[in-house]
Amino acid sequence: MDVENLPAGAELVQVSRVIDGDTVDLRLPDLGGRYARERVRLLRITAPELTGGSAATRKRAFAARAQLRSLLVGVEVAIVREAERDKYGRTLARLWIRWRSGEWEDVEEIMVDEGFARWWTARPVQEIQ
Repeated sequence: MDVENLPAGAELVQVSRVIDGDTVDLRLPDLGGRYARERVRLLRITAPELTGGSAATRKRAFAARAQLRSLLVGVEVAIVREAERDKYGRTLARLWIRWRSGEWEDVEEIMVDEGFARWWTARPVQEIQ
């Protein structure tokens, strides 16, 4: 893996499912040829929730999920696990995608720059175990 633009500790992963605009499932090889799942919450952003809220909020949530899905299809994805787990058991981490040009780009920055998420710097202490 060309890690020129990536922080130390980055590893290639396979995204198996996009849950919402800030959460994905990874497919991890397991012993015996089976696969395990790791649920990952993007560390620094928050996207609108798919349930609850107004119709306009739900519409933005579905758009955010669709955008994240489109970013992660057909490209190399790398992860850096920067924290342990949140209170829901999700790994808190950052993701990067590798464009055809060979450049790596931070998925969180793309989501914020394109208006599908916002920076989340006020994560409650109890959110991280």
